Amino acid sequence: MKKAMNKSLKVFISLVFILLQLTQPLTQVASVTLVNTDLATVLPDSSNGSIISSFDASFTDDAGLAVDPSQLTLKTNVKLHYQWSIPNELKDGYEIKAGDTFSFNLPTQITVSAGSGSLGQYGTYKIAATGLVTFTFNSDVENDSNISGDFYYNQGKLNVTTPGFSIISVPTINGNKDVPITVEPSGGTDISKAGQLDTAKNGQKITWTVDVNSSQKTLKNASITETMPTGVTLTSTKVQLLNVAMDGTISGVGSVLTSGTDYTVDASGNISFIGAYAETRKAFRITYVTDIDKASIPTEGGTLNFKNQATLNNQGTTSPAEATVSSTYDKLISKSATTASGNEQVKWTVNFNPGRLTLAASDAVITDSLDANSSYVTDSIVVKNSAGKVLVKDQDYVLSFDQNNHMALAFPSGLSTGVVLTYKTQYNGSLSRIGATVTNEASAAGATTGQVSYTLKTTGSTKSISNIDYMDDLVGWNIVINQDRQTMKNVSILDKMGLGLHLNENSMVITDLDLNSVLDASKYNITKTPATSTEGERFVLSFNESQMTEAELSHAYQIHYTTNIDYASMQDGKATNRSEFTWTDPINQVRTEGFNAPFDPVTAIDNDGAKSGSYNAVSKEISWTVGVNYQTNLQKSPVITDTISSDQVYIADSAAVYKVTAISTNGTPTLETQATAASISFDEQTKTLKVVLPDGSDAPYVLKYKTKPVGITQASYSNTATLTTADDSENFTAKVSITNGNNHLTKTGEQSKTDSSYVDWKLTMNASQSIVENASILDTPSANQIISYSSFKIQEAAVNTDGSLSGAYAKDSSPLVLDQDYTITKNTDGSFVIRFLKTLEHAYYITYSALIDSEQTKDTVSNAADLVSNDTTPISGSQTSQVNVVNNGGSSVGSKYKLILNKVDSDTQEQLSGASFVLTKKNSSFSQTKTTDTNGQINFTDLKAGTYPLTETVSPAGYILPTESYTIVIDNDTTVDKIITYTVSNTKIKGDVVLTKTDTETTEPLSGVTFDLYDNSDTKIASDLTTDQNGQIKVDQLVPGSYYFIETSTAFGYDFDAAMHYHFEISLSELNAVISITNTKTPIVPVTPVTPATPTEPVTSDIPTLPVTPVSSQTSENTKATEKTSTPVDAKASDEKTLPQTGSESQFFGLVVGILLLSAAMLLKKMKQHS
Repeated sequence: MKKAMNKSLKVFISLVFILLQLTQPLTQVASVTLVNTDLATVLPDSSNGSIISSFDASFTDDAGLAVDPSQLTLKTNVKLHYQWSIPNELKDGYEIKAGDTFSFNLPTQITVSAGSGSLGQYGTYKIAATGLVTFTFNSDVENDSNISGDFYYNQGKLNVTTPGFSIISVPTINGNKDVPITVEPSGGTDISKAGQLDTAKNGQKITWTVDVNSSQKTLKNASITETMPTGVTLTSTKVQLLNVAMDGTISGVGSVLTSGTDYTVDASGNISFIGAYAETRKAFRITYVTDIDKASIPTEGGTLNFKNQATLNNQGTTSPAEATVSSTYDKLISKSATTASGNEQVKWTVNFNPGRLTLAASDAVITDSLDANSSYVTDSIVVKNSAGKVLVKDQDYVLSFDQNNHMALAFPSGLSTGVVLTYKTQYNGSLSRIGATVTNEASAAGATTGQVSYTLKTTGSTKSISNIDYMDDLVGWNIVINQDRQTMKNVSILDKMGLGLHLNENSMVITDLDLNSVLDASKYNITKTPATSTEGERFVLSFNESQMTEAELSHAYQIHYTTNIDYASMQDGKATNRSEFTWTDPINQVRTEGFNAPFDPVTAIDNDGAKSGSYNAVSKEISWTVGVNYQTNLQKSPVITDTISSDQVYIADSAAVYKVTAISTNGTPTLETQATAASISFDEQTKTLKVVLPDGSDAPYVLKYKTKPVGITQASYSNTATLTTADDSENFTAKVSITNGNNHLTKTGEQSKTDSSYVDWKLTMNASQSIVENASILDTPSANQIISYSSFKIQEAAVNTDGSLSGAYAKDSSPLVLDQDYTITKNTDGSFVIRFLKTLEHAYYITYSALIDSEQTKDTVSNAADLVSNDTTPISGSQTSQVNVVNNGGSSVGSKYKLILNKVDSDTQEQLSGASFVLTKKNSSFSQTKTTDTNGQINFTDLKAGTYPLTETVSPAGYILPTESYTIVIDNDTTVDKIITYTVSNTKIKGDVVLTKTDTETTEPLSGVTFDLYDNSDTKIASDLTTDQNGQIKVDQLVPGSYYFIETSTAFGYDFDAAMHYHFEISLSELNAVISITNTKTPIVPVTPVTPATPTEPVTSDIPTLPVTPVSSQTSENTKATEKTSTPVDAKASDEKTLPQTGSESQFFGLVVGILLLSAAMLLKKMKQHS
């Protein structure tokens, strides 16, 4: 069971291992997924969420001259300049990378043109139609520091709807940068004045309006001086703010200002602006209301002129404005007349007291006198006041008449308003041919209208054509007589018809218009006179008065009749018709009236046929129509022949013949629904269409057929059809104009609306829809543009039936395919050739874009296009187009840093090679490992600003490897010319040696023995090194190498070998050397005493001494005692060296130390007891 569990565990572990292996690639893929970052989210808090470091705006006119920001207009050109800078240190150690963005909005007061372009080395910009500008950075930002640049927007105009002050505010690193601007209207005035009467005539009040500062200038302590005209009295004053449109016109009236707070006004209307409006650019409207003094109004009528002047006083400058109002006043009483709707009636209007004077009852009486031939229509009398209110008889006025044809209108309560009296009079006399004059006069308050005359005119009689029937060759006529309803006697109408017209006697109908009934034939007679070779028929109509009542003789009548048409007899295709009406009026005066009504057939009738044509650009067919025999003559052996010109082809089976069933008055035929069975044939050899019509028919016929243009479509096509009969022949010619005929190539261009860094070009090719083979276009752009060949699009254009292009692509069409339908060949001079690989039969739009390659803010790009075809019928066309463009732009700069690392010996400053370092960057994946060269130097290049930890990983041979890292800050403050130099020193590895001197027999340590120390070059490096009480000498600060000791003196009573070298090694593997040396006591031999010699002065050695460290008396078990060899151990070297001490001095020193230690111990014990 245990084995089974172990086996299961192994299987489980294996499955987990496999699963981890499978998921590892997914984890790796996920780990490298990059997300573009909006830099605003990682900027330091001190950046205010922006990389914009500064902003300014400049303004120019169309000539490029600077415009003051306080005097801008909608025509002013605006240029925006942004400076930007990316901080070297981003939030949370973020490192900028390719694809990162920063966005900001153009000011709302500026118009936007979408576009894109380069920011120089480090990225691109894009301007959306909404005004959002987006910087997108490329991979170069990943390696550089101090990245900054400029962005210029040069295509702006002011985008404001109301003039006045505003602020262009742009967020920057240091807060909002504000550019105050003032936009002035394109029009407006400093001051203007107008006056308006309360009524068009007979005014009582004048309202004056003074508009101030619609030009939107600065007013400081401004005032308005008013000069009111004489004859008026100021009754009210009001001041309001004005809303001004960009063109300087008044768009509305704002709030009413408060007198005493916003302005002051005196009794004369003089105004001073105060308070919030003491200094302002606002516009104002001042409204004055004045009453016209009653005493000024003239009773005899006339015009009063009221001139008013206002003056704006502003900062020492005066601006006057004036207005004149003219009020026309009627007389105290006046009278006028017009024709009334009734028979022989006149409508009169009496205008009394229009000036609204205050009249007493004795003066408020109108007396009206009428001539003897007229009488008052009493129920027509209406009296209104000047406000239009109808006054009530016997309540507001009293009305009376006398036997002298006088009417009196009295106002018993007097009158202080105007009165308008209207009434009608009936003329009772007989109207002559020239009419009759009616006179009238009115008077009141001592004033009179004088004799007012009005002439009543007769309405007369008329004659006209009522209808025309071309199919039956008939014309209908109407004659109307006695519309004035006068009593007639001896009525006679003479009708003179022109040649070609024949009276149809059975058509005569006379209608009594008053009774709306047909006059019985017994009540009139008709006498007809035949036509001659020079004169047409005529007839005389007279009334049988014995058969008519007296009332009937005063009625109006309409006489209707028809005439047959004989086109062959008419002169110049026309016929005259004149009527003369004669009667005797009630005063036995013979009256006569004459009137004409000519008959002029339409052209198609006059020509006995017509031909027309129309072109359908969609089907590219010409539809021809030939009409014959419109005068309905009897035709013998009629044949229509139509030869098709060489620039057209007949569309087989398109011909059809129709019988005409009606012809309208404008000559348009109505055709039967089915084509007539006629013989139709087409001769391909002669290209002649032949139609044989029915023989012996008098019906009109219409032939319809279609042709199609051949090859190059012309501007027009003509065609002639011939109708041949047994007796005659007639030609009918028509011309069809083709819209866009002979139009082969046009070209237009404009700066792109979606990306203003481009120009969009559009060629319209073959708008005539000609059949073109082997076509090619040579296009030559100006040098300041780069063609975007990937933007090319060639597609069929939609054509309207009239031949015009709709501007859209043809329905169900698709773009032509490069290298299948056309090719593009690029030439070395920048031009290119489009060659079409197939025959063209339609119109095409060719569109493409070109990048504007110009550093100028304003420039002109041009393009020339030439179309050629080597077809049998070649075509050609040439077009040149120019586009004025305005460019935006940007630039950027950045920098890299260089770190020079020097490695030196800490003691000698010798340059050290072979040291390896790892340079990393704080909060970054950056890491570089390099080794010092023979000069002890490393160059770290292409560094960005930041904080870099530096760690030494391998030290030079023989040197200690430091355990600490170094921190290097790289920025503009720590570098010179973007270079920083950093030096790291190393200390050599040093060892030590311990020499132990003992007795050979007893192994007791021997103190006071002196040695000199030599290096491998036999150079003494230390002298008089003396063993301590432990018999030891320790020498530090020894660099790896070979050394030896020489004993120079020994302990008392011992022998030594002064020539013996005691060698040892200091190596990197063994830094601590140990040497053990034994001495043998000297045998005791009696000696003969001698006299002591005089002591000599001690000799001072020039050799520096190495430090001697006291060594423990314990001897390692690995230590070997020898007189000639040494064992190398670890050691440290030092520049400070001490001379070896003698043995007696060492013992004395030890004694002194012992005493001091014992004293200190006793003192401490005593202090402890005391405490």
